[in-house]
Amino acid sequence: MGNEKAHLAPPPTTEGGMRQRWKDRDEAEMMIDEHRFVQRGKNMLSEMRNNVHMQKGRTGFLVSETHLTRRRDGSRRGEEAGSRWPGRRKHTPMEATRRMEVGRRQEADSNSTVQKQYRDKYGQKEMIPVAANDVAFSIHAVLLTAISLIQIAIYDRGSQKISKIAIQILFVAWSTAAICFFVALHNHHWLWLLSIFTGIQISMTIIKYIPQAVMNFRRKSTDGWSIGNILLDFSGGVANYAQMAMQSIDQGSWVNFYGNIGKLLLSLVSVFFDILFMCQHYLLYPENKRKPEASHEPDNAKPSDRPLSENV
Repeated sequence: MGNEKAHLAPPPTTEGGMRQRWKDRDEAEMMIDEHRFVQRGKNMLSEMRNNVHMQKGRTGFLVSETHLTRRRDGSRRGEEAGSRWPGRRKHTPMEATRRMEVGRRQEADSNSTVQKQYRDKYGQKEMIPVAANDVAFSIHAVLLTAISLIQIAIYDRGSQKISKIAIQILFVAWSTAAICFFVALHNHHWLWLLSIFTGIQISMTIIKYIPQAVMNFRRKSTDGWSIGNILLDFSGGVANYAQMAMQSIDQGSWVNFYGNIGKLLLSLVSVFFDILFMCQHYLLYPENKRKPEASHEPDNAKPSDRPLSENV
């Protein structure tokens, strides 16, 4: 009976007790090593759990107790844990968040070569003068122009066709853009390439306004032509200048004007031609001057002798 009680007694947990129970020295040393490793694993698991609780709202790592007990070298396990989670216990959550924000800013600054080249030219502290409304304006212009081209392709144009001058202008513009693109691709001068595209855009804007102004001058009339688009375009140009002025005043710098010369000149050209068209429509060739001239025409006048607006 005494032997059974001794056999059912729990095994000793001290090193001396283990040596007495197992006479074999090698087996006792192995059991002692396992006992030490289990204790170290439990201590590490307890510390990790406390660390996870302290990191409120942040991602933690679940470490199973059975995985820890299978490793033979506790110190090696600790070194691997330190390499996997470097600095976890050295920084508070606020410091870690601040470090992440600084890293994101540095990554955003280094992502765009164009932004870096712009800041190197105009200053590191200057804001890049491209807002969401500028991108929306470009998308809006491309979509409406594409719709107009589709209408030209599917609707009856009569005898109208693209002139040879227009084809030559398009060829020169696209050829210039392609050559400059490959030059910038080799040298990585993307800011220079954008300035070339800006010059092409301003040139196309001037070219597109001139034919209508010349036609109004030759006809001495603006019949068959809508002034509503001009009024809207003029309002947008004035609002664009107001936006640039407010941003410059807020930042204490006028880089929004000379740092984005393409936007400045584009608005200037649009406003200039809008004022010219409004002068033609309301001052030079107003409607009250055209009606008396049309009323004096004889009834038997030929269609070719009538104003161009009636033939349209």
